Amino acid sequence: MHPGIKSFVVSWNNNYPLDKWFRAKYGIPFNSEKHRETNPLDIYLEWAEDRLFDQYDTEDKINKEETAEYKKGVWLKPNGKYGKVEMTEAEFDNFDISLINKSLNDVSSESE
Repeated sequence: MHPGIKSFVVSWNNNYPLDKWFRAKYGIPFNSEKHRETNPLDIYLEWAEDRLFDQYDTEDKINKEETAEYKKGVWLKPNGKYGKVEMTEAEFDNFDISLINKSLNDVSSESE
C-alpha cells in the first residue's frame, strides 16, 4: 500500500471515527456519492441513538431476568445470587410479607 494512501486512511479514521461504522451499517462505499452526502453530526447522532437503545434493551433484559429470579424465590436460597439470608426467629415471625408482594406488583407493572 502506498504510504500516502495509508496516511490518508489513518488520518480520515482518526478525524471521523464513526464513519466506517456508518458505512458498514448501510453498505456505503468509501468516497461514493452517498458517502460524500453524509454528515458527521448525523452519523454521530445515529450512533448515539443506537447505543442508547442498546443500553435500554440490556437494562430491561437484566431487570426482567432479576424479577423472574426474584419471583422464583432465588433470594430465599441460602447461598443464592442475593447472598446468604439469615433472620432470627423473631424477625421471621414479625416480617410483613405484604411489603414484598407490593414491591413485586410495582416491578411487574413497570416492566409491562
